[in-house]
Amino acid sequence: MPVTGAFPVARARAPGREGQPPGGRPCPMTYGGFLLAFLVLPIAALLALLGRRLRRFHLIGIGLVCLLAFVYTTPWDNYAAYKRLWYFDPAFVWGRPFWFGYLPLEEYLFYLAEAVFVCLTVVALSRVPWLAPPPDPDEKEGA
Repeated sequence: MPVTGAFPVARARAPGREGQPPGGRPCPMTYGGFLLAFLVLPIAALLALLGRRLRRFHLIGIGLVCLLAFVYTTPWDNYAAYKRLWYFDPAFVWGRPFWFGYLPLEEYLFYLAEAVFVCLTVVALSRVPWLAPPPDPDEKEGA
């Protein structure tokens, strides 16, 4: 069954049912709204929590993970959309001017924002004492 953002959509839809998940109930959440609620706001909260604790090497690491996510995900995600393994209903995305390949801009933003969110979560959790790795006994103090 193809998927619109997070909502399954049957291939054969009745006329006039664009923008509605199965069952006919209108869906108030767009893909952009999903990104805002579940990625942008949590990323902003993590940035506020971490504050100045983020160092240059963290930012470089986040950038590399985003690059890896983009390079790795773009080909197979486009291929899956091309083969209609999933479908993005125009009523739930920003529209054709913002499509690149077979995907809406929101899909690219999703996997980049997801990478940022995961990296920031790892940095935040590394500050929790009982989750931090134990010190290396072979490492010299102050070296």
